[in-house]
Amino acid sequence: MLATSAHLTTVLSAAENQQGGGSMLTMLLPLVLIGVVFYFLILRPQKKQRQQASEMQAQLVPGLDVMVSGGIYATVQSLEDDKAEVEISPGVTMTIARQAIVRVIQPEVPDSPAGLADTDAASSTESDSDDAGDDKDGAKGKAAPTAEWPDEGSKN
Repeated sequence: MLATSAHLTTVLSAAENQQGGGSMLTMLLPLVLIGVVFYFLILRPQKKQRQQASEMQAQLVPGLDVMVSGGIYATVQSLEDDKAEVEISPGVTMTIARQAIVRVIQPEVPDSPAGLADTDAASSTESDSDDAGDDKDGAKGKAAPTAEWPDEGSKN
């Protein structure tokens, strides 16, 4: 009887070893896949954003128009190690953390003279074709008010 139980224990442990190795791999594979997806969807983009923010903050100079994290638009007046003094209105300055600057506002570049000529030609063509619908006051698409006031002498 002792030999039979020892033989049975050996057979059961061998079966567990064969199934256990395969089940361990199938158990770890979903966890590894979740980790890879987590890295590519969350960690990698955050790292890229932090790097871009630090590069932008390193390139700050006085005079730039910026937007701070609270949505306030300001002009950089001076920079220290981790602080920036910004002007939010003429004569109104505040000191903020340098990391609070989230975006540099690019100045609007005026169109070139050639670009203006093209838009002027297009708008004059449109205004010429729309003149037929204008009334005598020059209002496009709206009729002028035609209310008439009664004369003082016509009262009965």
